[in-house]
Amino acid sequence: MGWLRVFSVTLILSFLVLFVIFTLSFKEKEGEMIGLELNEVLDELESKNIKPVRRGGLLLRGKAVWAYGSTVREYGVNRTIDELDRLGIKHIFLLVKGTSGTINKEVLSELTPKAHEKGISVHAWIICFSDSSWTSGKASPDSYEYRKYLLRVISEFLTMNMSGNFVDGIHLDYVRYPSNAQDKYSYVSSFIREVRILIDRVAPGTVLSIASKAENYVSKTALFNSALFYGQNYTDLANYVNLFCPMTYYLDYGVTPDDVGIASKWVKELTGKTVFAGIQVHPSEASSTKGRSPTPSEIQCCLESCLRNGLDGVIFFRLEFILQRPEIQEIVLRYYNES
Repeated sequence: MGWLRVFSVTLILSFLVLFVIFTLSFKEKEGEMIGLELNEVLDELESKNIKPVRRGGLLLRGKAVWAYGSTVREYGVNRTIDELDRLGIKHIFLLVKGTSGTINKEVLSELTPKAHEKGISVHAWIICFSDSSWTSGKASPDSYEYRKYLLRVISEFLTMNMSGNFVDGIHLDYVRYPSNAQDKYSYVSSFIREVRILIDRVAPGTVLSIASKAENYVSKTALFNSALFYGQNYTDLANYVNLFCPMTYYLDYGVTPDDVGIASKWVKELTGKTVFAGIQVHPSEASSTKGRSPTPSEIQCCLESCLRNGLDGVIFFRLEFILQRPEIQEIVLRYYNES
């Protein structure tokens, strides 16, 4: 029976080691258990004497658009803002960190004060776990070093003072795994929780939104499970996220325009949060329809589906495809016009 005693002792020691590692991975700060990576970032901000600046009063309704900085540069900041205002688009999600890993603050700095003059909110759109510049291991939700790096990047945008103006929101994209991540959703959830804590400490009132990924619209359960496949547990994330932007791109996922409103309604029912349905205006990336652009009537059908299903708003992907097509602008003008 000696081997059994040795096995039992070894097992107990293993559990103790795991417990110690788990405990050391977190630290209590102001009564809340947070990861060491967030704790380090908060300590850095404290050492720089960064004071919280409260945001608030943002109405999460109406029309929004995802936009590349290159598009804003091409059209010019003033023209971009004028076009958004004319089209009744009240929220711009500006890409400030793409898959290349490059950080772009210049366009954001110029755009934000002018957008605010027109009553347009600005959200810093950050690609999270897809970063070709990251060479220290994987840019993954379970990477301590990369999570710490991302939290630093987010803190920079939260504290960025642009002539007395600050971003209205942080928008996390690709905040997930590529696939087969049903058992890893806790890493995604814990990261988004840390972003929520960071926001509440540094810039309370700032909107936290995510681009949520799911591509099975057969039922609410199928939608939930297809999101979980990427490590996004909607009911978990609802504890931290203010706004969900499901990427309901009907051409890319081989469904009907009417499914856009239905699937987005399911996200709203699962989370109880504000939802802006993702509206495809970009050419299809699916192999079966690759290169085909949505027609005005299809886009109109998507928007009507969203209205029928009680969605809070819509978000178009992407700005340049609206600006390039006057016939789409006519459709955009008709829907979700908030006073």
